[in-house]
Amino acid sequence: MAGSERAAAESKNTVSEYRTITVFSSKCCRLWLRLSQCTEVSIRG
Repeated sequence: MAGSERAAAESKNTVSEYRTITVFSSKCCRLWLRLSQCTEVSIRG
């Protein structure tokens, strides 16, 4: 039982880490897109 509980806790931890990484990367992507749009506008202007 202890082994399966530990495995379940580890899988939960992995899922939360994965979600955190996904959220972080999507935020970075949006920020990068915003920055690239700003630089495009400044280059054109």
